[in-house]
Amino acid sequence: MVEGVGDEARWWSATGPGFWRQVVGQLGTALIVVDPGGRILAVNPAAERLLGRAAPAMLGEDAHDLLHRDTDGRRIPREQCTLLRAMAERAETREEGRVCLRGDGRLITTYWSASPLTDDGAFIGMAVLLTDAAGDRSARRERAAYTRALEDLTERLTLVAEITDVLGQTLETDEALARLGRLLVPRLADWAAVDLRVGSGQVHRVAVTGPEGRDAAQEDWRERLPEAGGGCPLPSGPGAERR
Repeated sequence: MVEGVGDEARWWSATGPGFWRQVVGQLGTALIVVDPGGRILAVNPAAERLLGRAAPAMLGEDAHDLLHRDTDGRRIPREQCTLLRAMAERAETREEGRVCLRGDGRLITTYWSASPLTDDGAFIGMAVLLTDAAGDRSARRERAAYTRALEDLTERLTLVAEITDVLGQTLETDEALARLGRLLVPRLADWAAVDLRVGSGQVHRVAVTGPEGRDAAQEDWRERLPEAGGGCPLPSGPGAERR
């Protein structure tokens, strides 16, 4: 790749010494490399942070015995270990919900995937990538909440635009308010009674809109509006509405 600085350019070769060491060192995902016997050959700084262990304390250790636990913190029999089985089969694998023991004694749930490493066709170990499942779930919840907030805002803005459009379609106040009722039901209410305060403190009922549309038969009512689907009656009054 090329990094340009003014008129100068520096070429970095992917085959040059130290290139991949720098890539792995700066990788944000935890990486562990194990040999064919399952002993840890290398870890990157992200793995040290995730597992709460310094690299010297992990190198040469059996990855399964050091890290793999059940949800109660007990060691899992080696024959039940997905990673060891994948190593025996020289196959790629992944697992959700793998529990690991940190250096501080805490248990963490991880997502991990492993791929075999070969040199001239000879199996030399596995590269294992791990991510914090709890952190990943939290990030997904935040994204979902953000998406819902955007959808809610979009719906509100759409409603405002529609109300503005409806109110601008006619200069007749009664007709405009009647059309407004048709926007509110059933989006925001089961019934909507639109009342207009006129001179001398009087209230003029403009329209009543229900589940079936405008209900002219109820526009003279002042006591109650029916509950959609039955149930308790609704109190009415200026601008009365109920979801």
